[in-house]
Amino acid sequence: VWGAFCDDQLVGFISAERGGDYWLQTANTKDSICFVHEFVVHPDFRGKRIGVTLTSISVDCTCGIFAIDPSITEMYTTVHAENIASRTAFVKGGYREVMTYEDAMRNRRTTVLKFAQGTAQYPRGNSQGMLVVGCQSGNAVDGIDVGIFEFQPLVRSKSDPRALDKSMEYKVLANKTFSFTKQEREYILNLRAMRLENGVGYAEGNYKIGEWCAKCINSIISESGIDKSKIALIGSHG
Repeated sequence: VWGAFCDDQLVGFISAERGGDYWLQTANTKDSICFVHEFVVHPDFRGKRIGVTLTSISVDCTCGIFAIDPSITEMYTTVHAENIASRTAFVKGGYREVMTYEDAMRNRRTTVLKFAQGTAQYPRGNSQGMLVVGCQSGNAVDGIDVGIFEFQPLVRSKSDPRALDKSMEYKVLANKTFSFTKQEREYILNLRAMRLENGVGYAEGNYKIGEWCAKCINSIISESGIDKSKIALIGSHG
């Protein structure tokens, strides 16, 4: 059992036991499998990365299951496929999704996640170099700003792998402002004025501005000669 505390109050925990029913068929012996049965964070403390910390600690090389019992080779768990918060916490903690299946016993779709001993211990963040696109349009409503950035691998602390030894480093590969036309600017200002009769116009604006952003992003990628398949993610303020 791994717990999270605020002063003397238990605000979250994750528990596991050796064994795991039908997951035993994936290992050499029953004693080499561990299965997470309980994963709970107090509702008042959600959104503070307590869940991610707990899942990552459960497989940490110094205080996780593999350090506690070296005979364990695999850690498994299952979550409701629609429980995005739990799935995300396990993935960010280093677990990998194995499969999602129709669970007739529980009348739901269930996702299986796994962490195997020997897996990279701290996969969170950019442990390798990463190309990232940033896109925004400011309050001035003058255009869409797009940049392409190359982030260097994170340098983690040897004493605490959840901390960084130094700040993130990156360099700007491309940067451009795509100015709005007069008609586009007036369209956005009209949306911002909140004078439309119903929500249909705002919903249409959501898609239309999204298309403008996508067009600008594709344009700067093409102009810069960067391979689109190398882009790891796109960040936007919405």
